[in-house]
Order: sequence, then structure tokens, then C-alpha cells
Amino acid sequence: MPPLTRFSRERAIRVQRIIADKVLIKPLSQPRVVAAVDVAYSRATATSHAAAVAYDVRAGKIVAQSTAQVRTPLPYMPGFLAFRELTPMLIALSRLGTRYDVILVDGHGISHPRGAGIATHLGVIMDRPTVGVAKKILVGRLVKEGDRMLVYHEGRPVAMVHDRQGRWKPLYVSPGHRSDLESAYRLVDMLRTTPGLPTPLKEADKLSKALKKATRGREEAPRNAKLF
Repeated sequence: MPPLTRFSRERAIRVQRIIADKVLIKPLSQPRVVAAVDVAYSRATATSHAAAVAYDVRAGKIVAQSTAQVRTPLPYMPGFLAFRELTPMLIALSRLGTRYDVILVDGHGISHPRGAGIATHLGVIMDRPTVGVAKKILVGRLVKEGDRMLVYHEGRPVAMVHDRQGRWKPLYVSPGHRSDLESAYRLVDMLRTTPGLPTPLKEADKLSKALKKATRGREEAPRNAKLF
């Protein structure tokens, strides 16, 4: 990933359009092991702290976890999260050391201005099934269809709202790659047993924040990853 001084929005947009062209939308198979990945930041040291976990669905427990720390290359820019978070996510997932069937990502999938949110970007790069789970809408409008609330963008549904019929704070679930809206929603519905994030993402979030607290400025040498 280039440093901040070399970042180009125009080039990043071209990359996102390439990624979007490679997206495969298809139903997920029933997963046995679900991976989840999240990133916490230290502003003082400009460090990204990534954590990945593997969650055995049948056993109902975490069976593996891994971490990575790299220098944060960019400030947060809506619509370009992959260029900030993808490198530490890829490193953490590469260290997980176990097989998994799908990856939950704290961010958007195809519910993105160019159809290439971080869950989509990660899925295409790894060629693995991914699902985006976001706390806020990035693009589109809400449309109620029966007992469901969908997010529409450019005439098609790109995300579904998960909120237990309004009882919980909403999460916006979107396919990343090698998944579709219905199966992505069912996966989150199965794994979200409390009002917060789905269990695997909740554990990845806790681990990334614990890593940030424990290291207090210690970091690995910056690493690069192929983003397209």
C-alpha cells in the first residue's frame, strides 16, 4: 500500500471498479467455521491493530485467533476503508492457522458507492466467501418489504437491516463476495445472539482492542499487501 503522500482517489476508484467487476454473488453453503476480522487504531502511534478469530458454529466457541500490527497508512475516508484496513486484515487472517468457510468483516460489502466495500475487496483478493456487517449506512435508501427492511442502491437491494424487529440497534448486512443477500442475512441472524455484533465479530473486536491496549505503541515493521 502506498504511503499517504502517494494515495490517489482516482486510482483507488479505478481499483474499486475492477474489484466490483470480479464479484460473484451466490448463496453461501452452511458454514462449520466462521472467521471474523476487525481493526482497532492507536492515534498516538498511527498503528493499526488487527485481530482475526475462527468460530466453530457447532461447538459455539472460538477455536483459533491471530493478530497483526502495522503502521496505519491513511486517515479514515468514507468509501475507501479497504485502503486503510485491508493490509492488517490480510496479515491477521494469514496467521489464523485453521480452515474456515466464510469471513465476517466489520464493514460494507456491495453496499458501497462502487459496489466494492472492504468485505467485497477482501473477498475478491482472497477469493473467499465474505459478508459485510456495518453499523451505519454508507449508500442507498431504506425500503420496507413485508417484515424486512432493505437498503436499495441504483435500483437493487444491496443490504438488509438486522434489528430483531426494531428491538436491537440495526446492523447493515451485505454480501461481500461468493455470498448473497439472503444467505448473508441468515448467517448474521444465526450468529447474532445479543444486541451487539455477531459473536465472531464481537470476539475479533475485543481482541483487537485488547491488543491495542497491551502493546501501547509497540508495533511491527510496516507491511505491504497486494490490494488488487
